[in-house]
Amino acid sequence: MVNYSERMTSILALIFVLAGIAPLTGCMTTTVTSRSGFEVPTEAPKTRGVTRLIFAGDVQPVVRISPHYPDKEFKREREGRVVIEFTILATGQIGQLRLIESSGEDFAEAAGMAMRGVLFQPGYAGQTLRVEAQFLILRAGASG
Repeated sequence: MVNYSERMTSILALIFVLAGIAPLTGCMTTTVTSRSGFEVPTEAPKTRGVTRLIFAGDVQPVVRISPHYPDKEFKREREGRVVIEFTILATGQIGQLRLIESSGEDFAEAAGMAMRGVLFQPGYAGQTLRVEAQFLILRAGASG
């Protein structure tokens, strides 16, 4: 029988995945059985993908979204980096994106999708900034 804590952890993990809050690749998976409802796997994944956006300068967004690790690249355990230049619109949203550097098309697409959800204070309108998207593989037991 699954205890209450394990069941709640499983339910929250499922909600996060369905809501798109947690990346689907490399994170905890949840299985459903007819007898007990939700069960948490006994073993953590050996590797997981970690992504982040790093904004250059003092101007930081009020809302930021981490990029989704591209499934194909995660399965290959390939890390990547993308640098994008962008302009802040009067609404605080991101204007046109300009790709400066990329480790691959899948990484560039994932970074561009994440940038669509970034929001700045409207007072920064017209400023051109750069962001670096990092896609890292963390291995269980690895130090660093």
